[in-house]
Amino acid sequence: TKGDVKQRGVMLKNGSCQATGLLRVQPRSQRTETFLSEKWLLLSKDAVAKAVPSLEVEANDVKAGHSATVQPIDEQQLFYLQSRGMDADEARQLIVEGFIGVIIDQWPIEKARDGLRSRVSALLEASHG
Repeated sequence: TKGDVKQRGVMLKNGSCQATGLLRVQPRSQRTETFLSEKWLLLSKDAVAKAVPSLEVEANDVKAGHSATVQPIDEQQLFYLQSRGMDADEARQLIVEGFIGVIIDQWPIEKARDGLRSRVSALLEASHG
């Protein structure tokens, strides 16, 4: 069995969360390969996210791992996009849409992907108001 669990989130101004991800490999699940990835993007200095990935492995022939990152938008990315003519809000929106788009693009139902992209855009626009 193979599994790749990806969790991504964006924290808006004054937002906070604790994301706990758990991969459990039961004793009968020998030869499992699995990985848990948690990534959070902070859109303001007031935003807080705590990623807590964990593994419970009860089998002995397993490849399993996890990772977690919590970071603000990269200032160099913002600078680059602004140097190409985007204002700060447009640049942030493009960065966030790319960050979340990696996950949305894997969604199996196209109509749902379009709805998720629209929701992300709406939330970003509302957060600037």
